[in-house]
Amino acid sequence: MMSVLSLPDAQGLGTIAAESVLSIITRTADIYSVKSTKVLRLAVYTGGGTGNAISVYKTIGSYIGRSATVNRLVSGLSILSGKKEAELITLYNHGGVIGRGIGLVAYCLRVCPDCVHPINGLGYGLLAHQLRAITHCPIHRTPLNEQCLGCGKRFAPLQSTTPGSVCASCGDELWTQHRIDGQTSAYAAWCEQQTGDFVAYATDPEQADTYENWPQLYSKTLAGIWSADRRIYSITEKLFVHNCIRRAVDNPGALPSFNTLLRLASMQMVSLVDFIRSPVQCSSSRLLNAGGAKDPCTSRRDHPKELWQSAKKKVEALLESEPSNLLPSKRDLLREMGLSVTGFWQHYSSLSGA
Repeated sequence: MMSVLSLPDAQGLGTIAAESVLSIITRTADIYSVKSTKVLRLAVYTGGGTGNAISVYKTIGSYIGRSATVNRLVSGLSILSGKKEAELITLYNHGGVIGRGIGLVAYCLRVCPDCVHPINGLGYGLLAHQLRAITHCPIHRTPLNEQCLGCGKRFAPLQSTTPGSVCASCGDELWTQHRIDGQTSAYAAWCEQQTGDFVAYATDPEQADTYENWPQLYSKTLAGIWSADRRIYSITEKLFVHNCIRRAVDNPGALPSFNTLLRLASMQMVSLVDFIRSPVQCSSSRLLNAGGAKDPCTSRRDHPKELWQSAKKKVEALLESEPSNLLPSKRDLLREMGLSVTGFWQHYSSLSGA
């Protein structure tokens, strides 16, 4: 295939610092000294789009999931450049699992002020920045900005993220816009880590997993979790699985949201990547889970730290000595230790042995 458009090589593939297709478009525009929208239009038209189709590229989701808009963009970039990298950095190849990316994609472009620093900047934009569960730059651990702190406007998808970039609306310097970091729960931090691992897995050119019959495997996975000893799960978790099964029955072949995948993986105490690769094998009963946003939280002030350490040691001993189907439920174990049942993972994950 003859290349008529010189795209820069994608950076960081196979790592959490993988480049985004938005960054590729803006960097290509810089090479040719044109606006990013011209590169976008050329790619979309080449991929089979029309003038009316350009307007749908005003949302971040149009550059990540496997939708018709992403299909046109990926196809056009591949035809023009002769490269297949766009399939990786848009998560196009994982459409069999994440579909349109519901629960995955941020509402608008995110910018790390350290990544756009004119001297020490990264030089390209990260795919991870555009995923909802990731709220901190995986390289600098800096809180990401969804809007300019100068004018208050949300960043447009094709906002430049190269070193020295300024706000496209007001011209304010983006590298000076550091904000105070808010407090996050242990579950949110776990989701952020798992989403980062998924980016590294999904953008790795060497990974060759396919997702044929994945919806059927997902349904089988839900059945496996539902048929397990229900004492292992809280009422909230049982209702969650029940609702997942009901949606799967009502709409066979439909894919779960990314948030649903995260919640199920946390319930089973497995990594998100392992759950995606082998959902049925990961549907066995587990001892503890990572909790969820709807679980009530309780303070540990009434319980000395030594008691939580004792619970940790007991968990470790049970995991080493007992088959998974004989393990007690989280509720029974914590009650036996005289500890509060809820809030264990959200606030004390470092003591859980996970």
